[in-house]
Amino acid sequence: MRESKSNEELWNDIKKDPWFIEKIENPDEDMCIYCVENAWNTLKLIKEPSNNILKAALKAKGWAIQFIKNPSEELQLLAVETNWDSIQYIKNPFESVKIKAIKINWKAINYIDNTTIDMEIAAVKQSAEAIMYISNITEEKKRLFIKENVNSIKYLNLEDTDIIKEALKEKVSDANIDKQYIFDFLKLKSLNINKTKLVYKFGSKKAKMYFVDFKLSV
Repeated sequence: MRESKSNEELWNDIKKDPWFIEKIENPDEDMCIYCVENAWNTLKLIKEPSNNILKAALKAKGWAIQFIKNPSEELQLLAVETNWDSIQYIKNPFESVKIKAIKINWKAINYIDNTTIDMEIAAVKQSAEAIMYISNITEEKKRLFIKENVNSIKYLNLEDTDIIKEALKEKVSDANIDKQYIFDFLKLKSLNINKTKLVYKFGSKKAKMYFVDFKLSV
């Protein structure tokens, strides 16, 4: 539009207002990139944007994915890397994208249908609260969640304490158990078992060392 305007004048216009891109016929790629970088949702005004323009928009705001038809796996990943909650604007996201979003922020699980056990474990590992957004929790899942995050016990309806004990026995025997798990385990007030006995009977060398560290710190 406005054939009389020079390229320099058009640049001055979009620098004043990126939304002016709508009035420019066949804007060049650099102009489009400038606009989406400064106002990400101007992407919806750009006809047939190049991959470079799409990437620039997604780097500015992951939510720009809503203006991209059939986005590739690469673009979907870029969107959630920029803003994890952009997963809500992706129809039928790739499995890798779902997992990526959850690993960045467990709350992404709230936007995902048909979660896999790997996705659920990734969410629970970050926060046991994620259990509140998971359906069809089987006995096996309960055991896995406890092993991944001991605070899961607070969110699970566990009438059978044997599940808790078996999961904890397996976990504390792990030679590579992390310190935070032991500390969380010992601080968990809702867990009414003999923690000292469990660690010293079934615990690995590291588990026992971390147990001592905790006792010395309180």
